[in-house]
Amino acid sequence: FQVELASLKSDSDKRDKHIKSPDYLDVAKFATLKVEVSDPHAIGGDRYRAPAKVTFRGKTYAWEVFFTVVEKLPDGVRIRGEHKLTRKDVGVGKEAGDGTGQDLLVRLQLTLKSTK
Repeated sequence: FQVELASLKSDSDKRDKHIKSPDYLDVAKFATLKVEVSDPHAIGGDRYRAPAKVTFRGKTYAWEVFFTVVEKLPDGVRIRGEHKLTRKDVGVGKEAGDGTGQDLLVRLQLTLKSTK
């Protein structure tokens, strides 16, 4: 899946503008985040883990991701997941001391539909 980074919203227009600036996401230069998940394995109940390739700001990262199937649909599934990292891991923002926390928790919910 891909995320159009310009579409990200929070509860603050000022923060949204700053996060999309070259200081952080630089959406004018790096418009999308791409995630390719393959070979998911059940780890108990409706929980899964899978290797993922994440392309962000011109670099590709290999991560293991975890997600839960929260709803089974007639033509797909709805999943929730999260991944912990630091801004330094992905080259976002300035070094420590700029007043912004370094730890990030990315949460997502997706509805995946069959293409068959």
